Amino acid sequence: LASEHYFGVEPNEWLLAEGIAQNVGADLVALRRPTFDHFDDFGLERFATPFDFVLAQSILSHTYADLTTTLLRHVRPALAEGGTLVATFQRRRTSRSSRFLPTPHAGSGWLYPGVVGYRWNELERLLADADLAGVILPFHHPRQTWFAAVPRAESERLGALRHAARHALAATTDAERVKRRLIAQARQLLQRRDQ
Repeated sequence: LASEHYFGVEPNEWLLAEGIAQNVGADLVALRRPTFDHFDDFGLERFATPFDFVLAQSILSHTYADLTTTLLRHVRPALAEGGTLVATFQRRRTSRSSRFLPTPHAGSGWLYPGVVGYRWNELERLLADADLAGVILPFHHPRQTWFAAVPRAESERLGALRHAARHALAATTDAERVKRRLIAQARQLLQRRDQ
């Protein structure tokens, strides 16, 4: 992305400062000149710009249905034509491991550091209420599930988004395979040298 085209929301100002210091660095921030804000109501209209992409990684996993609805209702008008929300959620299945997750309607607001579990059909209903349509993406995440959402009037784009995600995943898998093969070859060469 070009400079000044990054926007971020982090309600905890100290956490943003720590993330920059520990993960990104001041030089990259100076180069890309992002705009950050610290509101906690998801009011993306404050940025006064339409977004091609909104990324919400590990947000919905900590919000009950009321706050998830607020987020989705703010995202929808903030999307540019052809814009996409890409997000993760904690998937609640019928397995024993997820039966202890609070359901979306078991509380309100934030649950942190706890996790709220959604079934996909529950999240689809919340998306529909916000005039969005979504599709699960086949991206790997160690604990959550990725999805993409677009305005309902543009729902025909969802198949292409899923296909692109699958293609990107295959390319990543191929690159990982090549990387593992090169590492194995390097180890073999080192072992031969040491013999």
